[in-house]
Amino acid sequence: MTRSSLSLAERWESAKAGLLALATAVIPAAALIGLEIQRPSALPTWTTLAVHSGAIAVSVFLFGVTYRYAIRSDTNPHLRNGLVGAFGLVRGLGLLENGATTSLDLPWLTSQMGGSLLLFALCATSLDFAIARGWLRPIPSSPQ
Repeated sequence: MTRSSLSLAERWESAKAGLLALATAVIPAAALIGLEIQRPSALPTWTTLAVHSGAIAVSVFLFGVTYRYAIRSDTNPHLRNGLVGAFGLVRGLGLLENGATTSLDLPWLTSQMGGSLLLFALCATSLDFAIARGWLRPIPSSPQ
């Protein structure tokens, strides 16, 4: 797809995909944030809440846009599941890299990674539902 072929209508469909994913994630993300702010932190609770909320919002919005581009008109479940897994694992493992845990707290880390995978799986399900209903258009597959 060339730059000139990305019409305003396609950009709007991508924005709708991101916003739908964001709307789907509100309640599950609140549960994840609740788990995250229970951990000791150098930041005040309101700052921690803002940082975690912003990170989840950006991640989920980008997931919605990326999901729409990745699945195109394909029905390949490996694309769908792989994208959910990739986003979930990167978000979960990012908690280790940024020093969110000073010691390996396996139950907490497992709950965060599982929650992230579930969050993106719910978003993918809502996007698939919207595409099936015609509320959202996937990118057409390129001819080979």
